[in-house]
Amino acid sequence: MSQRNLAILIQDKAGLFLMLAVAPTLGLLDFVTWKRDLFSLETGDAGQAITMLFVTALIAVMVGSLATMREIVKENDIYRRERMIGLQIIPYILSKVWVGILLALYQAAVFLLFKNLAIDLPGGTEALTGMYVTLFLASIAGMMMGLFVSALSPNQNIAPLLTIIFLVPQITFGGGMLSIDALGAPGRLVNQITITKWSFESLLTQSRSVERLLIGF
Repeated sequence: MSQRNLAILIQDKAGLFLMLAVAPTLGLLDFVTWKRDLFSLETGDAGQAITMLFVTALIAVMVGSLATMREIVKENDIYRRERMIGLQIIPYILSKVWVGILLALYQAAVFLLFKNLAIDLPGGTEALTGMYVTLFLASIAGMMMGLFVSALSPNQNIAPLLTIIFLVPQITFGGGMLSIDALGAPGRLVNQITITKWSFESLLTQSRSVERLLIGF
């Protein structure tokens, strides 16, 4: 089933090109959006650095979810027929996850490469490795959310709308736009189950200069 998914992906050359082009295209925006010395202890901007890290986590999640939001619903008829001849759910899902892992490895590498070229990221090799792992996991989590949405969707037209519904809390309650202290009890609960919260906080942990900048202010 993994071979079939790869074959379908490769045959759709336009779709494959767009899927691979998303990461470098978004990466180019880093050169026009952020200052290179964003993390400098002398000339940096802690607020902008925090915003950049949150946007980075959010983009990884969004790209992952958008890439998989139709993966299951588009195969509803095929899936139902194959279920009748013994197809199990777990192998079917894992065949989607395996291909998603390859895409997430690529996307995380490209995101981090462009980020590192555009901005003087702090922390050296260890921090960059941590950021790569974080972006990879954020992409995978976004893909899992996309697969979940795809499984819930009754048809392909509904999938994008459901994806938006799932992504809005990632933006609002992830901790990068609104302070967690400013959220009520329901908002704090939603914050705990958002993907962006954990990937954003992990990126903050890797970027120690942000903490030092905040202490300086």
